[in-house]
Amino acid sequence: MNIYSISLLLAWIPNLLIGIFVFSRNPRNSLNQSFFFLSIVLTFWLLGCYGETISTSATAALNWDKLLYTGVCLYPLFYLNFLSEILQLKINKKLFKFVALICFVFLLFNYITFLRQFFITSVEKRFPFRFIAVPGFLWFVLVTFVGVVTYYGAYVKYQFYRKSQGPKRNQIKYLFLAYIILTIGGNMYCLLPLNINVPPIDSALVVIFSIIMAVALLKYRLMDIRIAVTRAGIFVIVYTLVLGIPFWFGVKTGLWIYSTAIMAVLATTGPFIYLFLQRRAESRLLVKRRKRQDKLRDLSSYMMRFTRLRLLTNLIVHNTLKILELKHAALYLLETDVDKTKQFNLICSYGVPQKQDLPLDISLDSALAIELTN
Repeated sequence: MNIYSISLLLAWIPNLLIGIFVFSRNPRNSLNQSFFFLSIVLTFWLLGCYGETISTSATAALNWDKLLYTGVCLYPLFYLNFLSEILQLKINKKLFKFVALICFVFLLFNYITFLRQFFITSVEKRFPFRFIAVPGFLWFVLVTFVGVVTYYGAYVKYQFYRKSQGPKRNQIKYLFLAYIILTIGGNMYCLLPLNINVPPIDSALVVIFSIIMAVALLKYRLMDIRIAVTRAGIFVIVYTLVLGIPFWFGVKTGLWIYSTAIMAVLATTGPFIYLFLQRRAESRLLVKRRKRQDKLRDLSSYMMRFTRLRLLTNLIVHNTLKILELKHAALYLLETDVDKTKQFNLICSYGVPQKQDLPLDISLDSALAIELTN
């Protein structure tokens, strides 16, 4: 087992577990189901790659290669299915059936022996660390097909992003980030059949994709996308070096035992380097946010001097609007008089321009009140 097979082993297992975890959170939810099936398809790809690194014969590698390309052939179909669920879009049924038909045809060429020569001519050990497919004409057709579906999905995501607001808009940002990372990983793998040697980080990128998507699906309040991009970028750079340096050493010298030892040393220091760089980068990104937090903290101390409710509420609304750079702000207080209806009453509001259609009260049975009090 070499460094490349270790990286793949540490990729397909977590990827599968992430899919199972998301599915287990809400098995009846169609979105969770679609992500689970997409994770299975990506696991086929990673597991096939792993099998090609541990194979000792071309026959065994051929079987693993068929599993690998099962994932590649099915990816466009399950990608569109997941996209339609997360964006809550109705994709044209004819388009969906057409994509399913194309995927099925490629599966036939993948598994039927006399057809496979037009798809993949053979599986050879072109690299010292793994077997790899030798592409036929239809391999390029498949890669083009996957690329077209991927870029169609990017276009759909962009159109949806332009119309979305609030948490959903932030979720789409995560979706873009995740698929950029997955696309980079897929392109890096596609260079190997073309006999172009690349660092073994494609599998790690797939796992990063799954982690980002799991967070985007399960977590309602997502962190600022700039922070997520920064963390992902630092992670990719650090672990490109952690995996790339030992991989380069192994390819150049053929001493894979020493290469694995180098990887072990770098893997030990990698997390500390990542955390150090992450803190430095985030401290620069969050300068403005921390200034706002300091101002809000000072405001809360200053508020202690006021005892008149009307003056205090005006102070809170006006200063919060100014510090957070909001367009509108309003303050509702819960009615405490037992002789009156228990509800949230509008006490103060401010905005530029001033909103005139704000509700004067909010019932405790309203969706907003239930969401805030639960």
